[in-house]
Amino acid sequence: MDKAPNGIWKAYRRGVYRVVDTSEYGALFGGRKVRFGAYGDPAYIPLWIIEQIVKVCLGHTGYTHQWRNPDVQAYRAYIMASADSPRDARDAVADGWRYFRVRPIGSVLLAGEIMCPASEEAGKRTVCADCGLCNGTKHGARDMRKNIAIIDHSRIAASQPLIQLQ
Repeated sequence: MDKAPNGIWKAYRRGVYRVVDTSEYGALFGGRKVRFGAYGDPAYIPLWIIEQIVKVCLGHTGYTHQWRNPDVQAYRAYIMASADSPRDARDAVADGWRYFRVRPIGSVLLAGEIMCPASEEAGKRTVCADCGLCNGTKHGARDMRKNIAIIDHSRIAASQPLIQLQ
C-alpha cells in the first residue's frame, strides 16, 4: 500500500479525522476545485455527499473503474468512466458515460475522443484543475462533449511493444 493512503487510513482509524456536517461543506469546498477519488475510487463515496460538494465547489473531476456496476450509474453525472481499452470505451458510451482512457503509445484516438489538454502530447495547454473536462456527463444523452484520452506514460508502457486490441 502507498505510504500516503496508508497513513491516512491509520490516522482515520486512530480518530484523527472528525465527522464533517453538510452545513460545513460551503466553508470547506466553496471556492475550491475538487478531485473526487484522489486516493481511491469515488464510487465508494455516497452519492449524496458528492452531490452536496458539487453544489458548493468551483469545479470537480473524478474517475471510476466501477462504472459497470448498476448501483453506480447515477455517478456518471459527476465523474468519468475509467476505460482501459477501446472496448471499455465503447461500452461506457453505450451505458451513457463519458470516459477517460489511457491509450497505448503509438495508438490512434478513437472517434469521439480528444487528447487530454493537460497532457504532454497535447502541449500541456492547461492543468486538470483549470480544464475541468473530466466532470462527468452533465446533460445525459445530450452531452456532446468529447471523451478524453491520454498516452500511457508509465515506465512499463515505455518499455513494451505496442499492442492494441480493438
